[in-house]
Amino acid sequence: IYEDNVENIEDQQLALRMYLKIANINDEALQDTEEAILNYQEALKIESHNSAALGALDRLYRQERDWEALVDILARKVEVMDEQREKITLLSRSATIFEKELEQLPEAINSYRNILEVDSENHNALNALQRLYEETEQWSELYSICQLRLATVDSATERGKLNKKMASLCAGPLERPEEAISLFEDALQINSNDEESLSELSQLYFQTERWEQLIQCTDTLLEVVTGVERKKELFR
Repeated sequence: IYEDNVENIEDQQLALRMYLKIANINDEALQDTEEAILNYQEALKIESHNSAALGALDRLYRQERDWEALVDILARKVEVMDEQREKITLLSRSATIFEKELEQLPEAINSYRNILEVDSENHNALNALQRLYEETEQWSELYSICQLRLATVDSATERGKLNKKMASLCAGPLERPEEAISLFEDALQINSNDEESLSELSQLYFQTERWEQLIQCTDTLLEVVTGVERKKELFR
């Protein structure tokens, strides 16, 4: 009876309540997921951010594993969400779906970037972006994320790792050797005996013809490196 007459109702708010009622009956009483979804969709045509319809479709699309439809619903929920923590949760869910289910890495990256607009120091988003930028070989963006992470970590060990990551990017794909030298030197301020940083610096000093620094770096490497064969490699 409801379904036969709801399309003829001119009062939009009344029609909205009718669609929600029909959807709820199909969902809970009749267990007809397809009809429930169709009626919740009709409700959204009247009121695009209706919380009851959005919440139900969130659940039903997850149940049906309709990932494309689900991320659209999550995006609508984000638009009307004022609470920051809830907004971050919704964006995190979208990012996971884009990455794991839809394999749309640019959209996953965009979702994580949106999290940073809400919370610029969100560790989960920063870590995910570092991983995804490295996976997709977006070197400039990876460098920028490492810079952001550097401002949020307190651990000297983590700061050293980030300095080395940024230095390696500058020495490699970004082709900024002078900056790479500065960053490796920063890493050595944290761990003066780090063999990797010393080895990279020796190559950069040679490349940039910094002979005095190269001699000092080589002397330090000889003190740090153990084993005769490994020391011989330094001079090959």
